[in-house]
Amino acid sequence: MRFFGRAVFGPSGWIARPASHRPQQTGNRPLTFESLEGREMLSASSISLPSMFPSATVVTVGPLISGASSVTLTTLGTVNNVQILEAVNHSTSDVQLLASTSTGTTLLHDFGIGTTSLAALGTLSNSLVFEAVNSRTGDTQVWGTTGTAAGTTLLHDFNFGFNGASLAALSVLNNRLVFEAVNPNTGDTQVWGTSGTAAGTTLLHDFNFGIEGAGLTTLGTVDNTLIFEVVNSRTGDTQVWGTTGTTAGTALLHDFNFGIQRASLTVLGTVNNRFIFEAANSITGDVQVWGTTGTSAGTALLRDFNFGISRAELTVLATVNNTLVFEAVNSVTGDTQVWGTTGTNAGTTLLHDFNYGIGGAYLSVQSVASGELYFEVTVVSTGETQLWKTNGTASGTVLVGEFRT
Repeated sequence: MRFFGRAVFGPSGWIARPASHRPQQTGNRPLTFESLEGREMLSASSISLPSMFPSATVVTVGPLISGASSVTLTTLGTVNNVQILEAVNHSTSDVQLLASTSTGTTLLHDFGIGTTSLAALGTLSNSLVFEAVNSRTGDTQVWGTTGTAAGTTLLHDFNFGFNGASLAALSVLNNRLVFEAVNPNTGDTQVWGTSGTAAGTTLLHDFNFGIEGAGLTTLGTVDNTLIFEVVNSRTGDTQVWGTTGTTAGTALLHDFNFGIQRASLTVLGTVNNRFIFEAANSITGDVQVWGTTGTSAGTALLRDFNFGISRAELTVLATVNNTLVFEAVNSVTGDTQVWGTTGTNAGTTLLHDFNYGIGGAYLSVQSVASGELYFEVTVVSTGETQLWKTNGTASGTVLVGEFRT
């Protein structure tokens, strides 16, 4: 059979729990529960693969927990063509990790009584990384499995006390899983990286900001580097960091120390292997555009739109000829400008200023063709509509035609 999601065995037999992605049986043949040489086996007719699981593996669920009156199976993921399952015995609370292939099911590890949940964090080329939480002690562990018992090992034990640790995957890059570990007792926030082995599991950085902790948000990736935001919950200090998944490759890119109100960061895009983002100061209204290659040296201010407390509103239009084209609107005067950036300070230029008065102008993208962006400009004060095009340079930004009402 093919196994997806959850199935529960009770007194009347196996019941598949409803789920939006649960596959349907074919031929109207029900699941049956059999005995084979004293070992419990689950059999069924062929079940068709749903389209959202194109790489799922056909498995036969073999020997399960002996003597269990109710067992829940949960798919954690697939690695090396082996489906990894969590099996929970509701009579004893025993939790086992199983490996299922087309030839049968084997036990990878028995987590014993009290471990209430296993949860996948990410899949690498040769390892599935998951967490195991013990509800009695609060102990939180990170494990890795290659799909064999010998390849199932403890990677790190986050023994932070009764409340355990809160883990969250940030990204998989360079065949390493980057994840966050928060100590709920102290607020300490750490970033870890793992290759799926104990030796390859290391602390990348400890954001020890005190009991309030830090808030981490993934922004994006560039040149095999994860770009993420770190906010000090107590001071509001906002920092941008980059990591390649190793300790040596983890560095502060820039500190936006705008005071207690923090900085508001918004991703604009990636161009010429540079990550472009906006940083807004909520106190002064100052809006800046920054670019980074993922290193401290390659992180630079591209343009400061210091329109005062009214601030600027930035909107990406498109990318043409390796130039990110965006509009900048003064929210008080209505002045609307179109800018282009290649990801460097020198390559960030004003393409055209649509200074049509207090009402400003509305811009809307029409199409991108033959290396040119076509966009419509509507003048608020007159209702006039214009068609413009740009190739990403000031000289190549021209009026195509205008339509008056």
